[in-house]
Amino acid sequence: MRTLAILLMILATPGLVAIVFWRPAFGAALILALAPFEGALTLGGQSAVKLATVLCIGVFLLRTIRTGGSFTIDSTTRLLALFLLWASLSLLWNRDPTDAVSEWDSFVLQGCLYVLFLNLVRSRDDLKLALWGHVLAGSILAASVTHAMIMRDFARLAGAAGLGINLASRLVGLSLILCLILYQMDATRLARSVLLAAAVLLGIGSVVGLSRSTWLGVILGVAVVAMGPAMRTKRRIATKQLLVWSLVGCAVFLILANWVFDAHGIAKIAQRFRAGYTLSDSASGRFDIWKEGFERLAEAPFLGHGLHSFTRENVYNSKGAHNSFVMVSVETGLIGLVFFLLVLGSTHRELWLLFRREGAASPALAWGAGILAFLLVSSMADSAVNRKYFWYGLSLITLIVRHCGRGDELLPADGEPQDVQSAEPVEA
Repeated sequence: MRTLAILLMILATPGLVAIVFWRPAFGAALILALAPFEGALTLGGQSAVKLATVLCIGVFLLRTIRTGGSFTIDSTTRLLALFLLWASLSLLWNRDPTDAVSEWDSFVLQGCLYVLFLNLVRSRDDLKLALWGHVLAGSILAASVTHAMIMRDFARLAGAAGLGINLASRLVGLSLILCLILYQMDATRLARSVLLAAAVLLGIGSVVGLSRSTWLGVILGVAVVAMGPAMRTKRRIATKQLLVWSLVGCAVFLILANWVFDAHGIAKIAQRFRAGYTLSDSASGRFDIWKEGFERLAEAPFLGHGLHSFTRENVYNSKGAHNSFVMVSVETGLIGLVFFLLVLGSTHRELWLLFRREGAASPALAWGAGILAFLLVSSMADSAVNRKYFWYGLSLITLIVRHCGRGDELLPADGEPQDVQSAEPVEA
C-alpha cells in the first residue's frame, strides 16, 4: 500500500507541476490543504506539505524565469529575512548544534511560506481558492479530532492525523475563522451552503479538543470577523449574517450537548474551563516553563542560547516553550526578539494603514484583524513561531489587505459581499 501511494504521487507530480505553472494559486491551495495533515502524510520520511512547498517554490521560480515575471516582496519580507538570518547565525553559539542544524531547514522553510504565498496569490479569486483548501482540509481534521476524543474518552492525550491534540485543535480553529471569511467573500448559494455545513463541523472540532487557548483565539477571531460591518463609517451591523452565524453556533452546541459529549465529557470540559479562569493548574504548567525561560534568558540576554535550544536549556521537564516570545527570547536573545516583533509590527502596520485609509473596505480590516487576533493568542500559548500555520497566517493578512481592502462597497449594509477585483501587487 505504501509503495502504491508513493508510485501514485510520483505519477501525479507532472500534473501538479503543470497546474501550479498554469495557475500558481493552486499551489497555495495545495499547501493549505496539506498543512492540517502534516503529521500523517509523508513521502520518503518527509512531510507532504514540506515537499509541496519545495515543489511550489521550484515551479514558481521556473515560471518567473520562463515568463519574465516579477518577484513580489514587501517590508515584512525584508524584516522576515533579517529575523531568519539572525536565527540562523545563532546556530554558531548553540552548545549542541547537531540536532539544531537538522531542524534549521524546516524553520527557514516555514518562514519562507510568507514570501511564497505573497507570490502565488495574485488576486482576490486566487485568495478564495487558497482559503477553500484550508477550510475543506480543516473540516476533515475536525471530524478526526472529534472521533479521536470520543473514542478515547475525551483524554487530551488523544491525537488526530498524526498531530498532538493542541495543534490539531488550533488548525481547526483557524479553519473556522477562514470559513467565516470565505462565507463573506463568496456569495454563491452552493458555496455558502457548503461553508455553513463546514462551519458546524469546524465549530464542534474547535470545542471538543478541550484546548483553552484555541477557545479564546476562536472566540476573539470570530467575534472580530463577524462584527466587521460595524467598523464601517455608518457603523451598521449586518444583522443577517449575525443571525446566520448565531444559528450556526446554536447548532454546534446543540450537537455537542446531545451527541458528542457524554456525562464524563461534560465533566472534563467543565474542569478545563474552571481551571482556565482560576489558573489553578498554572495554565497547564506554562507559568513554570516561562519562569524557567526567563532565568535562561538572563544567562544570555542579547545573543540567546541558539536556535532550537529551548528544550535543552529548560529544566522544567525539558518541555517546549509554549510561548513564541519566550522561545524567541531564549533561543535568539533580545536581538532576535526585536526582529520578531518588527515582523509582527509590520503586519499590524498594514492593518493600521487600512484602517486609516479613506474609503477602505472595513470587512477586509475585520478579516485581517480576526486572523491576527487568533495568531497572537496562539503565540502566547504555543510556540507558534515554530509552526507553519503562523507564517502562512501572516501572509493571509497581507493578502487580504492587498486584494480585498479597496472600496467600502465590498460589503453593503445588508452584509452581502460583492466581487471587487484588486490591483496586482506593485512592489517587486
